[in-house]
Amino acid sequence: MRNSRRRWSKSIGDRGNRVRLYEARPGGPIMRSTWINGKEDRRSLGHRDRELATRQAYELLRGVTANEQAIEEESLTLGMLARLYLDSPQHLAKKERTRKEDARKVNRVVNFLGPNRNVVSLSESDVRRFTTARRQGDKHLEKIVPGIAVSDRTVELDLLLLMAALNWATRERNSTGRRLLPENPLHGIKLPKEKNPRRPVMRHDIYLTLLEVADGCHPLLRLALVVAEGTGRRISGWRNLRWDDVDFQAGTIRWRAEFDKKGFEDVVPMSDAVRDARTQVDGFTADEPDDDGPAVA
Repeated sequence: MRNSRRRWSKSIGDRGNRVRLYEARPGGPIMRSTWINGKEDRRSLGHRDRELATRQAYELLRGVTANEQAIEEESLTLGMLARLYLDSPQHLAKKERTRKEDARKVNRVVNFLGPNRNVVSLSESDVRRFTTARRQGDKHLEKIVPGIAVSDRTVELDLLLLMAALNWATRERNSTGRRLLPENPLHGIKLPKEKNPRRPVMRHDIYLTLLEVADGCHPLLRLALVVAEGTGRRISGWRNLRWDDVDFQAGTIRWRAEFDKKGFEDVVPMSDAVRDARTQVDGFTADEPDDDGPAVA
């Protein structure tokens, strides 16, 4: 039977500078599509609000226009680089929380090195100066607790945002084909690395112990543990599963784009452990519930 509902879509901008908005499915999350350097950049906006999507599309267009104007300039300062990168489609494609965190990191480095500093003058000494100051919690750094030492991994994450902005600038071109930045002045420079990074992993015997006491804590805790272990997905993914995402007949699970870190939708096979867990939870029946409520949480 043909679905009578039509997917909403809208195009904003002119030819060559256009953002297309559309629903992934009728009533589903809104996607946005742009064409950059001849390649389509398509991402989920992570919501269903059409007015918000329209405002975000206009913000994206303003960022693209600002980039084109600045690319015509003959010089590039760190402050200009930060503004252009944070307004670029590459950055605006990220989720809001990620964009805010990235902005704090790149602005922290730029303000320490000097926003009026010419990008091409950056050197390894600048990386070392920032590394020392960040490790020691220098009071001149923004958005930190002064005097609190941090790990090399934390320092590396700040500098990686600067490297991302520099690499982005080497790919941007103006109307004549000239690059915004001929080359990354920090190319080949080693960033600080954590010698003994902490990677918390739950041992399998602890997982089995939790399963033994799960039923006494919450009727859905066992199912949540099995789904987390059987899929390897982060909590923001499996806790937002809906019943129509789980196809027991086909043996698949659909991971929605709005809950994916990079905004992609994916359909993957369901493991036997996850399929069998449904019959092991008190209160579950052979038939799926009629509502469209969460399958796990």
